[in-house]
Amino acid sequence: MYDKKQNPPIDDEQYIFLMDTIKNKNGSFISKQKNIIIKLYLLYGLSADKLSKVLVSKYSSERNVLMIPCSVRTDIIIHIELPYGLSKEISTYISERGLSDDDFLFLTEKGNAVTSNYINDYLKSIQKAYYKGVQPMQENQFTPTGLQKYAIIKMIEGGMNQSIIMDFTGQGSDIFSDCQNIVDERKHLNRNRYINHMIRGIVSYDDM
Repeated sequence: MYDKKQNPPIDDEQYIFLMDTIKNKNGSFISKQKNIIIKLYLLYGLSADKLSKVLVSKYSSERNVLMIPCSVRTDIIIHIELPYGLSKEISTYISERGLSDDDFLFLTEKGNAVTSNYINDYLKSIQKAYYKGVQPMQENQFTPTGLQKYAIIKMIEGGMNQSIIMDFTGQGSDIFSDCQNIVDERKHLNRNRYINHMIRGIVSYDDM
């Protein structure tokens, strides 16, 4: 049975709140970096390990493209087309921080590659604002995994192939299975609603 409390994904309402919040957290280049990481998690579901190894040279401002190697065959590079706004944010961040092509795209304040818990505190502050002191009903969704799962769920709902998702994002079968279970559960609930709605429209329903 799927445990909703284990690294749950954010929902659509939390996604909107998160996006609205980070619009106002864009002062230093460190804040800008964290906002970009959040957006890449939300849109592409990339694992922290895969994202941490991306070099500046793998980003093309002219083409608005970020080059991500596949997990199974690293000789295959996926050129992901970034939204214009996100690409502009990355270009500005690189310019302000003075990064060279050989640098990791994302660096800690000490110049090291970012880790999976790099944005934890940042997300915790957003979670606190979302719940406004009210104890959440389940474990914190505002985690890197919660954001990544949100993206993967959208990919599954869009019909993307399982092996492609896992190879591109760098996520394991446990993360994918959790996301697939959520999608299956939603489809079941939607099916119930649809069937009952249609049956209620049948004349014999009122006769009963």
